[in-house]
Amino acid sequence: MKKFVCFVLAFALVCTLLSFAGAESEEKVVIRILSSQQTENPEGSIEKSISDAYTALHPNVTFEYISAKSNEYIKKLQAMGTAGDMADMFQNSSNNLPTTVDLDLCFDLTGLFDAAYLDGLQPQMREEASYGGELLFMPTQSLPMALLYRDDWFQEEGLQPPETWDDFIACAQALTKDTDGDGVIDRYGFAMIATKDSSAGTRFLPILRSFGCREVYFEDGKWKTEVGSDAFKLACQTFADLDVKYHVVQPGSIETSYSEAANLLVANKAAMMITGSNALGTIYAQNPDLKGKLATCAIPAYTTHTSRLGTLGYSIYKGSEKKDVCADYLRFFLEENNALKWTEISYRVPVRTEYYGNLILQEKDMKGFVDGIESAYAWPQFLGIAKTYEIIGSVYQALITGSMDIDTASEQARVAMEELIESYE
Repeated sequence: MKKFVCFVLAFALVCTLLSFAGAESEEKVVIRILSSQQTENPEGSIEKSISDAYTALHPNVTFEYISAKSNEYIKKLQAMGTAGDMADMFQNSSNNLPTTVDLDLCFDLTGLFDAAYLDGLQPQMREEASYGGELLFMPTQSLPMALLYRDDWFQEEGLQPPETWDDFIACAQALTKDTDGDGVIDRYGFAMIATKDSSAGTRFLPILRSFGCREVYFEDGKWKTEVGSDAFKLACQTFADLDVKYHVVQPGSIETSYSEAANLLVANKAAMMITGSNALGTIYAQNPDLKGKLATCAIPAYTTHTSRLGTLGYSIYKGSEKKDVCADYLRFFLEENNALKWTEISYRVPVRTEYYGNLILQEKDMKGFVDGIESAYAWPQFLGIAKTYEIIGSVYQALITGSMDIDTASEQARVAMEELIESYE
């Protein structure tokens, strides 16, 4: 018996030593990830917790994050791509995909995942992550656009969620108040984002579409634009009038980006905001007392309700030598417990359709975003989309500052858009 026990102990010791030797010999892998989410709360900590969980299962793999703020992300991406110092993985989106295509950074992921797995992605989100028939980033989340509003204030004022832009203006006027009676407005009906970049552009273009105007679209084999049309003028004028005519927005709207607008809701200084679902995570992280007080509905319509999906995910750099590990990590990221953890904390909508039965997606603060998936238009994969934001933004900014009238500003934008399209033909 003693000999048997000694044999068992010796065998266990040998197995332990072999296991240790195997772990020691396993190649160490460092995955560099470029991410704007690392600068955001709560997204940064969730992203890190998921990669830490992967490392716990695969001790030879570690992750090194390179952070860049969202409004500076594309410049950082371009600088790294141009310098040939790209991360193994980098955050990508339907918004930034044309730029990454232009820089030739993305590896086609189609061969790294089987067809059944890819078929589990929401079809339009998969399409937004593709270009020229290649899947250039793996969608991990989406940020459908909707109107986010203070439901408690709406109920206090006896207001219904706005269906049309006239309804919206009436609601914004009713909710703009001097709450402390000192003669100064300290609560605004609408947190307006009117910069000339993607922060405003990704939110204004669905507004433009709600007036029946397409900023850029592909037809008969070429890109075209409706910038400069009567619908374009009406959309821009209506948007600017929220500031200059109705005075229902905060001062400094042309310098207000996403984070400043979200902070207005956090501080109980604004009642409505057009945004993606991620705003809920940002707002609740800073002011948990707002849970139960926010709701969402469709973006108001002039001709139709619209939304954009705001599909986000990760690309694998075509020059990376660690593509298989990156692909395995993406599968891990999209496992149900991780994907729903991401949704429950950050309020970003999952991309795999089997997760859509989760109850959190039916709550009043999320329902408008989820419903927006059905009304979302196909985001244009136009290589000049970043410049489009600037061109269109110059119109509503000119109206807000009074530097040009609508006809002059609109004509300048029409010419600029046509020249931009021509430059990419």
